[in-house]
Formats: sequence, C-alpha cells, structure tokens
Amino acid sequence: MKKNIFIVTFIITFIGTVKAQESVLFWQKEKINEENRASMHAAYYVFQNETIAAKKAVGNLKDLL
Repeated sequence: MKKNIFIVTFIITFIGTVKAQESVLFWQKEKINEENRASMHAAYYVFQNETIAAKKAVGNLKDLL
C-alpha cells in the first residue's frame, strides 16, 4: 500500500515538474527584448557652432574626466 502511494505521488510530482518547465526559454523568444538589458542612453552633445565644438566650451556641458 505504501509503495503504491509513493509511486502515485512520484508520478504526480514528475508530471507537475515537466508541465512547469517552459517549452521555449525566455532568451530564445523573439518578442522579448527588455530582460537583461542595460538602459539606453546617448553620449553625444550638440554645440551651437564648430568653433565652440572645437573648444568644447558650452555652458551646460560637464566633463566627467
């Protein structure tokens, strides 16, 4: 009797585990592109003209170096 209960419990657990797994892994889905992605940002500056850009002298630009 105990052996039958153990076998039935094992089969139910096994079926539940198999059904819980994804058939296609999340990184293989074409539509998902937001997971594990760094935030997007731009690293360019707009200057008023070429002479200011050559000097990199603009009021709202801060140099982090």
